Amino acid sequence: PAVLIFRESGRPSLATSEPPDAAIAPPSEPGARHASPEHEDNPPAEPAKRRTLRLGVTMTTAAAIVIAALVWVALRTAPPETVSPWLIYSSDHEGNYDIFRMKLDGNGVTNLTNHPADDGSPAVSSDGSKIAFASDRDGPLEIYVMDSDGTNVRRLTFNEASDFNPTWSPDGSKIAFFSNRDSRHGEIYVMNADGRDQRNLTNNDYTDDHPDWSPDGSKILFYSYRPVLGDLEQEIYVMNADGTAQTRLTHSPGLDWLPAWSPDGSMIAFATSRDGNEEIYVMSADGSGQMRLTHSDRTDRACDWTPDGSKIVYESMRDGFCSVYMMGLDGSRQTNLTANGARAANEGSPSLAQFASLGR
Repeated sequence: PAVLIFRESGRPSLATSEPPDAAIAPPSEPGARHASPEHEDNPPAEPAKRRTLRLGVTMTTAAAIVIAALVWVALRTAPPETVSPWLIYSSDHEGNYDIFRMKLDGNGVTNLTNHPADDGSPAVSSDGSKIAFASDRDGPLEIYVMDSDGTNVRRLTFNEASDFNPTWSPDGSKIAFFSNRDSRHGEIYVMNADGRDQRNLTNNDYTDDHPDWSPDGSKILFYSYRPVLGDLEQEIYVMNADGTAQTRLTHSPGLDWLPAWSPDGSMIAFATSRDGNEEIYVMSADGSGQMRLTHSDRTDRACDWTPDGSKIVYESMRDGFCSVYMMGLDGSRQTNLTANGARAANEGSPSLAQFASLGR
Protein backbone atom coordinates (compact mmCIF):
# COMPACT_ATOMS: atom_id res chain seq x y z
CA PRO A 1 0.00 0.00 0.00
CA ALA A 2 1.17 3.55 -0.75
CA VAL A 3 2.47 5.70 2.07
CA LEU A 4 1.31 9.28 1.89
CA ILE A 5 3.59 11.95 3.41
CA PHE A 6 2.23 15.38 4.12
CA ARG A 7 4.37 18.46 4.69
CA GLU A 8 2.99 21.51 6.43
CA SER A 9 2.86 24.53 4.15
CA GLY A 10 4.81 27.66 5.04
CA ARG A 11 3.43 29.14 8.20
CA PRO A 12 2.20 32.78 7.92
CA SER A 13 4.30 35.41 9.59
CA LEU A 14 3.43 36.14 13.18
CA ALA A 15 4.40 39.81 12.76
CA THR A 16 1.47 42.12 13.02
CA SER A 17 0.78 44.90 10.57
CA GLU A 18 1.73 48.41 11.45
CA PRO A 19 -0.89 50.21 13.51
CA PRO A 20 -3.01 52.62 11.48
CA ASP A 21 -2.02 56.20 11.33
CA ALA A 22 -3.39 58.06 14.29
CA ALA A 23 -4.72 60.78 12.04
CA ILE A 24 -7.22 58.36 10.44
CA ALA A 25 -7.85 56.23 13.45
CA PRO A 26 -11.52 56.17 14.38
CA PRO A 27 -12.39 57.96 17.54
CA SER A 28 -12.70 55.84 20.61
CA GLU A 29 -16.10 55.08 21.92
CA PRO A 30 -16.76 56.40 25.35
CA GLY A 31 -15.64 53.88 27.91
CA ALA A 32 -13.62 51.81 25.40
CA ARG A 33 -10.60 50.04 26.74
CA HIS A 34 -7.28 50.79 25.07
CA ALA A 35 -4.77 48.04 24.43
CA SER A 36 -1.93 48.20 26.82
CA PRO A 37 1.57 48.49 25.38
CA GLU A 38 2.50 44.92 26.34
CA HIS A 39 -0.23 43.53 24.00
CA GLU A 40 0.66 45.54 20.93
CA ASP A 41 3.08 42.87 19.49
CA ASN A 42 0.63 39.93 19.86
CA PRO A 43 -1.02 38.66 16.64
CA PRO A 44 -4.61 39.75 16.15
CA ALA A 45 -7.33 37.18 16.81
CA GLU A 46 -8.64 36.95 13.22
CA PRO A 47 -5.40 35.71 11.56
CA ALA A 48 -5.09 33.04 14.28
CA LYS A 49 -8.61 31.81 13.50
CA ARG A 50 -7.74 31.61 9.81
CA ARG A 51 -4.62 29.58 10.60
CA THR A 52 -6.66 27.19 12.75
CA LEU A 53 -9.29 26.82 10.03
CA ARG A 54 -6.64 26.26 7.34
CA LEU A 55 -4.90 23.60 9.47
CA GLY A 56 -8.23 21.87 10.12
CA VAL A 57 -9.06 21.76 6.41
CA THR A 58 -5.60 20.38 5.62
CA MET A 59 -5.90 17.63 8.22
CA THR A 60 -9.43 16.71 7.08
CA THR A 61 -8.29 16.50 3.45
CA ALA A 62 -5.31 14.35 4.41
CA ALA A 63 -7.50 12.03 6.45
CA ALA A 64 -9.95 11.69 3.56
CA ILE A 65 -7.14 10.78 1.15
CA VAL A 66 -5.76 8.17 3.55
CA ILE A 67 -9.20 6.65 4.10
CA ALA A 68 -9.86 6.53 0.36
CA ALA A 69 -6.51 4.80 -0.18
CA LEU A 70 -7.22 2.24 2.52
CA VAL A 71 -10.67 1.51 1.08
CA TRP A 72 -9.17 1.04 -2.39
CA VAL A 73 -6.55 -1.39 -1.05
CA ALA A 74 -9.19 -3.27 0.95
CA LEU A 75 -11.40 -3.71 -2.10
CA ARG A 76 -8.48 -4.89 -4.20
CA THR A 77 -7.40 -7.45 -1.59
CA ALA A 78 -10.79 -8.37 -0.14
CA PRO A 79 -11.09 -12.06 0.75
CA PRO A 80 -13.53 -14.05 -1.37
CA GLU A 81 -16.16 -14.24 1.35
CA THR A 82 -16.78 -10.48 1.05
CA VAL A 83 -18.09 -10.93 -2.48
CA SER A 84 -21.25 -12.93 -3.15
CA PRO A 85 -19.98 -16.09 -4.89
CA TRP A 86 -21.69 -17.85 -7.76
CA LEU A 87 -23.04 -21.32 -7.06
CA ILE A 88 -22.47 -23.66 -10.00
CA TYR A 89 -24.73 -26.69 -10.31
CA SER A 90 -26.39 -29.03 -12.82
CA SER A 91 -30.13 -29.04 -13.50
CA ASP A 92 -32.59 -30.74 -15.85
CA HIS A 93 -35.41 -28.24 -15.43
CA GLU A 94 -35.13 -27.23 -19.09
CA GLY A 95 -35.48 -30.81 -20.35
CA ASN A 96 -31.91 -32.13 -20.17
CA TYR A 97 -28.99 -31.59 -17.81
CA ASP A 98 -27.14 -28.31 -18.25
CA ILE A 99 -24.69 -26.35 -16.11
CA PHE A 100 -26.26 -23.38 -14.32
CA ARG A 101 -25.03 -20.65 -12.02
CA MET A 102 -26.78 -18.46 -9.48
CA LYS A 103 -25.94 -16.33 -6.48
CA LEU A 104 -26.37 -17.74 -3.01
CA ASP A 105 -29.42 -15.52 -2.51
CA GLY A 106 -31.18 -17.30 -5.41
CA ASN A 107 -30.79 -14.45 -7.91
CA GLY A 108 -28.99 -14.38 -11.25
CA VAL A 109 -29.91 -17.90 -12.44
CA THR A 110 -28.23 -18.49 -15.81
CA ASN A 111 -27.93 -21.55 -18.04
CA LEU A 112 -24.26 -21.64 -18.99
CA THR A 113 -24.15 -24.60 -21.40
CA ASN A 114 -27.66 -24.68 -22.93
CA HIS A 115 -26.83 -27.75 -25.03
CA PRO A 116 -29.13 -30.61 -26.14
CA ALA A 117 -26.69 -33.15 -24.66
CA ASP A 118 -26.31 -33.77 -20.92
CA ASP A 119 -23.72 -31.67 -19.05
CA GLY A 120 -22.92 -32.42 -15.40
CA SER A 121 -20.37 -32.79 -12.56
CA PRO A 122 -19.22 -29.14 -12.73
CA ALA A 123 -16.13 -27.92 -10.88
CA VAL A 124 -15.10 -24.28 -10.52
CA SER A 125 -11.41 -23.37 -10.63
CA SER A 126 -9.98 -21.77 -7.51
CA ASP A 127 -9.83 -18.30 -9.04
CA GLY A 128 -13.36 -18.63 -10.39
CA SER A 129 -12.36 -18.03 -14.00
CA LYS A 130 -12.98 -21.54 -15.40
CA ILE A 131 -15.49 -24.36 -15.03
CA ALA A 132 -14.62 -27.96 -15.82
CA PHE A 133 -17.51 -30.36 -16.45
CA ALA A 134 -18.46 -33.67 -18.07
CA SER A 135 -20.61 -33.97 -21.20
CA ASP A 136 -21.77 -36.66 -23.62
CA ARG A 137 -22.20 -34.14 -26.45
CA ASP A 138 -19.57 -35.94 -28.55
CA GLY A 139 -20.41 -39.52 -27.60
CA PRO A 140 -19.11 -40.96 -24.31
CA LEU A 141 -18.71 -38.75 -21.25
CA GLU A 142 -15.64 -36.55 -21.63
CA ILE A 143 -14.11 -33.65 -19.68
CA TYR A 144 -14.64 -30.14 -21.03
CA VAL A 145 -13.68 -26.71 -19.76
CA MET A 146 -15.26 -23.30 -20.35
CA ASP A 147 -14.93 -19.75 -19.12
CA SER A 148 -17.04 -18.82 -16.09
CA ASP A 149 -19.68 -17.15 -18.29
CA GLY A 150 -20.14 -20.29 -20.42
CA THR A 151 -18.06 -19.15 -23.38
CA ASN A 152 -14.97 -20.67 -24.98
CA VAL A 153 -15.92 -24.35 -24.45
CA ARG A 154 -13.03 -26.74 -25.09
CA ARG A 155 -12.85 -30.56 -24.96
CA LEU A 156 -9.94 -31.96 -22.93
CA THR A 157 -10.27 -35.78 -23.04
CA PHE A 158 -10.64 -37.97 -26.13
CA ASN A 159 -11.27 -41.69 -25.63
CA GLU A 160 -14.04 -44.28 -25.81
CA ALA A 161 -14.29 -44.66 -22.02
CA SER A 162 -16.11 -42.44 -19.51
CA ASP A 163 -14.31 -39.44 -18.00
CA PHE A 164 -16.10 -37.29 -15.40
CA ASN A 165 -15.99 -35.77 -11.86
CA PRO A 166 -13.17 -33.25 -12.51
CA THR A 167 -11.50 -31.20 -9.76
CA TRP A 168 -8.96 -28.37 -10.08
CA SER A 169 -5.60 -28.04 -8.40
CA PRO A 170 -5.45 -24.84 -6.31
CA ASP A 171 -3.14 -23.10 -8.77
CA GLY A 172 -5.37 -24.02 -11.71
CA SER A 173 -2.60 -25.83 -13.57
CA LYS A 174 -4.01 -29.39 -13.30
CA ILE A 175 -7.31 -31.26 -13.24
CA ALA A 176 -7.86 -34.60 -11.49
CA PHE A 177 -10.78 -36.73 -12.69
CA PHE A 178 -12.32 -40.20 -12.85
CA SER A 179 -11.80 -42.46 -15.87
CA ASN A 180 -12.48 -46.14 -16.56
CA ARG A 181 -10.29 -46.19 -19.67
CA ASP A 182 -7.86 -48.74 -18.19
CA SER A 183 -10.32 -50.99 -16.37
CA ARG A 184 -14.02 -51.56 -15.83
CA HIS A 185 -13.67 -50.24 -12.28
CA GLY A 186 -12.23 -46.77 -12.87
CA GLU A 187 -9.29 -44.84 -11.46
CA ILE A 188 -8.25 -41.31 -10.51
CA TYR A 189 -6.35 -39.58 -13.30
CA VAL A 190 -4.64 -36.22 -13.54
CA MET A 191 -3.87 -33.99 -16.52
CA ASN A 192 -2.65 -30.50 -17.26
CA ALA A 193 -5.38 -27.87 -17.49
CA ASP A 194 -5.07 -27.95 -21.30
CA GLY A 195 -5.65 -31.74 -21.40
CA ARG A 196 -2.05 -32.81 -21.91
CA ASP A 197 -0.06 -35.37 -19.90
CA GLN A 198 -2.92 -37.59 -18.67
CA ARG A 199 -1.73 -40.06 -16.00
CA ASN A 200 -3.29 -42.74 -13.78
CA LEU A 201 -2.73 -41.89 -10.09
CA THR A 202 -4.45 -44.70 -8.16
CA ASN A 203 -3.63 -47.63 -10.48
CA ASN A 204 -5.28 -50.59 -8.72
CA ASP A 205 -8.03 -53.17 -9.33
CA TYR A 206 -10.75 -51.35 -7.37
CA THR A 207 -13.04 -48.41 -8.03
CA ASP A 208 -11.54 -45.01 -7.11
CA ASP A 209 -13.69 -41.96 -7.77
CA HIS A 210 -14.65 -38.36 -6.93
CA PRO A 211 -11.25 -36.70 -6.38
CA ASP A 212 -10.98 -33.40 -4.50
CA TRP A 213 -7.73 -31.44 -4.28
CA SER A 214 -6.53 -30.07 -0.93
CA PRO A 215 -6.22 -26.27 -0.67
CA ASP A 216 -2.43 -26.44 -0.43
CA GLY A 217 -2.20 -28.69 -3.50
CA SER A 218 -0.31 -31.48 -1.72
CA LYS A 219 -3.07 -34.10 -1.40
CA ILE A 220 -6.15 -35.47 -3.14
CA LEU A 221 -9.22 -36.90 -1.43
CA PHE A 222 -11.25 -39.66 -3.07
CA TYR A 223 -13.47 -42.60 -2.20
CA SER A 224 -12.62 -46.20 -3.01
CA TYR A 225 -14.42 -49.53 -3.02
CA ARG A 226 -11.67 -51.80 -1.69
CA PRO A 227 -11.50 -54.93 0.45
CA VAL A 228 -11.15 -54.29 4.19
CA LEU A 229 -10.67 -57.39 6.35
CA GLY A 230 -11.99 -59.52 3.49
CA ASP A 231 -15.10 -57.40 2.78
CA LEU A 232 -15.49 -54.72 0.12
CA GLU A 233 -16.19 -51.39 1.77
CA GLN A 234 -16.63 -47.96 0.25
CA GLU A 235 -14.49 -45.60 2.32
CA ILE A 236 -12.82 -42.22 2.01
CA TYR A 237 -9.09 -42.13 1.29
CA VAL A 238 -6.44 -39.47 0.90
CA MET A 239 -3.20 -39.63 -1.10
CA ASN A 240 -0.35 -37.40 -2.09
CA ALA A 241 -0.94 -35.45 -5.28
CA ASP A 242 1.37 -37.85 -7.13
CA GLY A 243 -0.71 -40.88 -6.09
CA THR A 244 1.56 -42.14 -3.33
CA ALA A 245 0.72 -42.82 0.34
CA GLN A 246 -2.94 -43.79 -0.19
CA THR A 247 -4.48 -43.79 3.32
CA ARG A 248 -7.98 -44.69 4.51
CA LEU A 249 -9.73 -42.04 6.64
CA THR A 250 -13.16 -43.58 7.38
CA HIS A 251 -14.05 -46.96 8.90
CA SER A 252 -17.80 -47.57 8.87
CA PRO A 253 -20.14 -50.34 7.69
CA GLY A 254 -22.00 -47.89 5.46
CA LEU A 255 -21.00 -46.19 2.23
CA ASP A 256 -18.66 -43.22 2.82
CA TRP A 257 -18.11 -41.12 -0.27
CA LEU A 258 -18.18 -37.74 -2.09
CA PRO A 259 -15.61 -35.96 0.13
CA ALA A 260 -14.84 -32.22 -0.04
CA TRP A 261 -12.05 -30.25 1.66
CA SER A 262 -12.86 -27.12 3.62
CA PRO A 263 -11.18 -23.98 2.19
CA ASP A 264 -8.55 -23.96 4.96
CA GLY A 265 -7.87 -27.70 4.64
CA SER A 266 -8.66 -28.47 8.27
CA MET A 267 -11.96 -30.31 7.73
CA ILE A 268 -13.64 -32.67 5.27
CA ALA A 269 -17.35 -32.88 4.51
CA PHE A 270 -18.68 -36.14 3.08
CA ALA A 271 -21.79 -38.27 2.60
CA THR A 272 -22.39 -41.56 4.39
CA SER A 273 -25.16 -44.16 4.66
CA ARG A 274 -23.99 -45.45 8.06
CA ASP A 275 -27.25 -44.26 9.66
CA GLY A 276 -29.56 -45.96 7.18
CA ASN A 277 -29.82 -43.29 4.50
CA GLU A 278 -27.24 -40.87 3.15
CA GLU A 279 -26.48 -37.91 5.39
CA ILE A 280 -23.81 -35.16 5.45
CA TYR A 281 -20.99 -35.53 7.98
CA VAL A 282 -17.85 -33.52 8.70
CA MET A 283 -14.54 -34.68 10.15
CA SER A 284 -11.04 -33.39 10.76
CA ALA A 285 -8.56 -33.76 7.92
CA ASP A 286 -7.01 -36.81 9.62
CA GLY A 287 -10.38 -38.59 9.85
CA SER A 288 -11.02 -37.88 13.53
CA GLY A 289 -13.99 -36.08 15.09
CA GLN A 290 -16.66 -37.33 12.69
CA MET A 291 -19.94 -35.50 13.28
CA ARG A 292 -23.35 -35.80 11.64
CA LEU A 293 -24.95 -32.57 10.32
CA THR A 294 -28.16 -33.58 8.53
CA HIS A 295 -31.01 -35.64 9.98
CA SER A 296 -33.57 -36.23 7.24
CA ASP A 297 -35.31 -39.37 6.08
CA ARG A 298 -34.21 -38.74 2.48
CA THR A 299 -30.83 -38.64 0.74
CA ASP A 300 -28.39 -35.78 1.48
CA ARG A 301 -25.05 -35.90 -0.38
CA ALA A 302 -22.68 -34.25 -2.90
CA CYS A 303 -21.41 -31.30 -0.88
CA ASP A 304 -19.07 -28.34 -1.18
CA TRP A 305 -18.05 -25.38 1.02
CA THR A 306 -18.65 -21.65 0.72
CA PRO A 307 -15.37 -19.76 0.18
CA ASP A 308 -15.21 -18.48 3.77
CA GLY A 309 -15.71 -22.00 5.17
CA SER A 310 -18.74 -20.99 7.23
CA LYS A 311 -21.38 -22.97 5.31
CA ILE A 312 -21.83 -26.18 3.34
CA VAL A 313 -23.89 -26.59 0.17
CA TYR A 314 -25.22 -30.03 -0.71
CA GLU A 315 -27.91 -31.83 -2.69
CA SER A 316 -30.97 -33.29 -0.99
CA MET A 317 -33.93 -35.41 -2.03
CA ARG A 318 -36.10 -34.39 0.95
CA ASP A 319 -38.53 -32.41 -1.20
CA GLY A 320 -39.21 -35.23 -3.63
CA PHE A 321 -36.75 -33.94 -6.20
CA CYS A 322 -33.04 -33.28 -5.92
CA SER A 323 -32.47 -29.73 -4.66
CA VAL A 324 -29.39 -27.75 -3.65
CA TYR A 325 -29.40 -26.80 0.04
CA MET A 326 -27.10 -24.75 2.26
CA MET A 327 -26.50 -25.02 6.03
CA GLY A 328 -24.19 -23.83 8.79
CA LEU A 329 -21.31 -25.95 10.05
CA ASP A 330 -23.41 -27.12 12.98
CA GLY A 331 -26.20 -28.29 10.66
CA SER A 332 -28.41 -25.27 11.41
CA ARG A 333 -30.35 -23.05 8.99
CA GLN A 334 -30.85 -25.71 6.30
CA THR A 335 -32.22 -23.77 3.33
CA ASN A 336 -33.34 -24.85 -0.14
CA LEU A 337 -31.45 -22.62 -2.60
CA THR A 338 -32.87 -23.87 -5.88
CA ALA A 339 -36.51 -24.43 -4.77
CA ASN A 340 -36.79 -27.05 -7.50
CA GLY A 341 -39.90 -28.69 -6.04
CA ALA A 342 -41.97 -26.01 -7.76
CA ARG A 343 -40.34 -26.85 -11.10
CA ALA A 344 -40.33 -30.65 -10.63
CA ALA A 345 -36.67 -30.72 -11.64
CA ASN A 346 -33.47 -32.30 -10.35
CA GLU A 347 -30.61 -30.01 -9.40
CA GLY A 348 -27.38 -31.02 -7.73
CA SER A 349 -23.58 -31.38 -7.90
CA PRO A 350 -23.01 -27.95 -6.32
CA SER A 351 -19.60 -26.31 -6.73
CA LEU A 352 -18.16 -22.97 -5.59
CA ALA A 353 -14.84 -21.26 -6.17
CA GLN A 354 -12.82 -21.73 -2.99
CA PHE A 355 -10.35 -18.86 -3.15
CA ALA A 356 -12.01 -16.21 -5.36
CA SER A 357 -15.53 -15.50 -6.41
CA LEU A 358 -16.97 -15.57 -9.89
CA GLY A 359 -17.97 -12.21 -11.26
CA ARG A 360 -15.29 -10.15 -9.44
